[in-house]
Amino acid sequence: MDIQEARRVIEDDIARAGYAIEYAKSNRGRVYFVSRRCMIPEIKSRSTLYTACHELGHIVAGYVKPVYVGEYRAELFAHDKMRELGFAVPRRATKRAKEYVSMKIRRAKKRGLVSVSSQIQAWSDKG
Repeated sequence: MDIQEARRVIEDDIARAGYAIEYAKSNRGRVYFVSRRCMIPEIKSRSTLYTACHELGHIVAGYVKPVYVGEYRAELFAHDKMRELGFAVPRRATKRAKEYVSMKIRRAKKRGLVSVSSQIQAWSDKG
């Protein structure tokens, strides 16, 4: 599968879930659950494909609290979806994903989180 076919698959999955797609001007994404919008970058590379897969992961998982758990699930979904589409996950995407989840854990702890899933903590520490 080439990048354009993968783009169609991801965009179709987002649309089938009932979300409108908006294109970001950077390699960032966001899901707006209330207004059912999904902001993704234009898919032109493995990196932008990964970001779109991550946002689709949020849609599939739904609104998850605490935030670090939702981010962890979206990262795992993105890794699996990339492989399913026939693409290698960029190493820097994996590194960035682990750093991102780790940062979300630190923020949650600062806000009073008492315990963290040991599985998620171990995964994010392997960055």
